[in-house]
Amino acid sequence: MPTYEAILSVPANKVLRTDFNRTVVLDLRTEEAECTASLFPLHLVFDAQRVNQWKKGYIKADEERNWDRWGQFDDLVLQQVRASQVPMIRLAASTSMDAVCAVFERVNTGGVPLNVFELLTATYAGDPEYVEQTGDYYQLPEVWREIKQAVASKYPVFGRLDSGLDNGLSSIDFLQAIALVRTWERKEAGAGAAVSCKRRDLLDLPLADFVRLAPALGEAFAWVGDFLERQCIVRPNDLPYKTQLVPLAAVRAILGDGMEGQGPQEKIEQWYWCGVLGEMYGGSTETRFTRDVEQLVDWIRQEDRAPDTVTDAFFFTERLDTLTTRNSAAHKGIYALLVKQGAVDWHYTDSPLSPGQLDEYSVDVRQVFPKAWFRRGNSQGLPTNSIVNKTPLSYRAAMDMMGAPSSYLSTLVAASDLRPEWFADVVATHLIDPESLRESDYKRFYTDRSRQLQELVRSVMGKPTMLRDVSEGNAR
Repeated sequence: MPTYEAILSVPANKVLRTDFNRTVVLDLRTEEAECTASLFPLHLVFDAQRVNQWKKGYIKADEERNWDRWGQFDDLVLQQVRASQVPMIRLAASTSMDAVCAVFERVNTGGVPLNVFELLTATYAGDPEYVEQTGDYYQLPEVWREIKQAVASKYPVFGRLDSGLDNGLSSIDFLQAIALVRTWERKEAGAGAAVSCKRRDLLDLPLADFVRLAPALGEAFAWVGDFLERQCIVRPNDLPYKTQLVPLAAVRAILGDGMEGQGPQEKIEQWYWCGVLGEMYGGSTETRFTRDVEQLVDWIRQEDRAPDTVTDAFFFTERLDTLTTRNSAAHKGIYALLVKQGAVDWHYTDSPLSPGQLDEYSVDVRQVFPKAWFRRGNSQGLPTNSIVNKTPLSYRAAMDMMGAPSSYLSTLVAASDLRPEWFADVVATHLIDPESLRESDYKRFYTDRSRQLQELVRSVMGKPTMLRDVSEGNAR
């Protein structure tokens, strides 16, 4: 029998029950019961006096049978446990945290890389100054739990709490935001070389600075949650880039109320949508984090040059044709912008969709010209599955969208109890030409909606969409 199968785990009261604790399966509350069941309490293994005492009781219970069994148990189990050696690596107090982390990862037999958060948990718990001041250990996981629950319970975009604390906004995201603020402060004070949130910056984060900055970053992420809600991004799956929230929270913590007012808000929105629609956060992000924090702070404070994320972002018109998957940041961004600019659902027509109704009405991105309609060869050579042919609508509306648009429009109009011309206004809130649907004219629909979506993108990015000259490899 493998060793792990020979070890039986029991509750602290040593009573094993089944049937919702109604039936006692094993009662080991006395030494006599342990001996009768031939179950040795493993925690006694290094206490020779108590082992001998238990041995006497065990042999006395059945001397003829148990004497030989005890000898085998002592040789094969107890002696082996006592002879086992635990490797120890002694590190000098001067060893850097980065080196300590590397050592832990090399000797980690589980093969799982050591998380920076886990190492900081151990480091902070052993902080002698904090223990001396408070009389207790600093419990980083509990602090993070409180912060995450506070922001995620109010803003679900940060993740589902029932799926774990690091679902959505993670502890590493939070530590990176703190590191960005701390290194920015140090640079401003002339004590640091650069704003940074690399691994070593997280490992070098003193407990005192974490304790000082954590509440401010918790409030900053709550501000970010409110900002995203104003952009009509309220569900985790609708968030274009989680990484973009890290520098945004850091900038909020640095500037505080300096980000309020129409001017700063317009700049923040332009920066955010340039990052999303320009797909600027799709690769390595640490360098962009640091540039965005420094440049965004200066831009908001001093009317300085716009951040690189703004100046370098472009949206090429043909990108609309290739935005087919909802995992794309730009796809999610246009979906959110359609809600933000006032799209009215085609079943619940009383008012424009609001962030709170997205879940209530089971709103999702739906195809305007249904897939079945294209089976007849009606695409005219145009893309059929791109964001141009999709729009945010409720599940109830989608149920009526069968067949050609010219057919399902009459069903939707009847269900809405609106006059046809009024329902045409509802359709137009999705930046769709109602007449193209009434005539099931896909080419007219696609051309007109592409133009309107380009204008929508241009308005939030603050720059024109670009035409790419494929033959010359240039944009114009």
